[in-house]
Amino acid sequence: NNVMTVVNITIILFVIIAGAFYVDTSNWDPFNPYGFQGVMHGAGTVFFSYIGFDGVTTLAGEVANPTRDLPIGIVGTLGIVTTLYVATSFVITGMVPYLQIDLNAPLSKAFSQVGNNWASIIVAVGSSTTLTATTFASLLGQPRIFYQMAKDGLLFGAFEQLSGNGVPMIGTVVSGLFAAIFAVLFPLSDLTEMISIGTLMAFAVVCAGVLVLRYQNDAKPAQIP
Repeated sequence: NNVMTVVNITIILFVIIAGAFYVDTSNWDPFNPYGFQGVMHGAGTVFFSYIGFDGVTTLAGEVANPTRDLPIGIVGTLGIVTTLYVATSFVITGMVPYLQIDLNAPLSKAFSQVGNNWASIIVAVGSSTTLTATTFASLLGQPRIFYQMAKDGLLFGAFEQLSGNGVPMIGTVVSGLFAAIFAVLFPLSDLTEMISIGTLMAFAVVCAGVLVLRYQNDAKPAQIP
């Protein structure tokens, strides 16, 4: 997983640096063609890109100092990745007019459209590791959520079972199985929308729950999750 993460970041940096040489600033005019409504629609669509950050919190029981390490991990990675996302978006929309971007393979096709085929091949090959790393990240967090829910009595006790390496094996198998079934039955566009709205709802419920805990519990705020 660490190797694939390094490969992913390398590919993204390659897209930003190599693509910057092909940026035509006239492609950014109009800069916001669909107005505020378009921004909100786009934000709702790409919300799933930030799913991995809530997965970091599922490792709270596995780090030495969660009070210090988790905020650093979440805020640090969020800042780095958001910067990379924004830079990549600027470069791609600068390379190709937004109406001509290939939605099936926007990064690799952008280089093909400007005549750089070798860069297109590199990006296409590197994209395969991105999908794999995303799958691993999802399978890291969800089983641990099931594990904690089982410990709290909210799920079957079988989800508490750990392998010899401390991995919640039942949760991992169930998560992988359901992910495979949904991938077969539903188109990617529908899955993206379901994941985005589901993640947004989960974040909203958790944030509301934290506020309720802070007002109902007499403990100091620092002692509330």
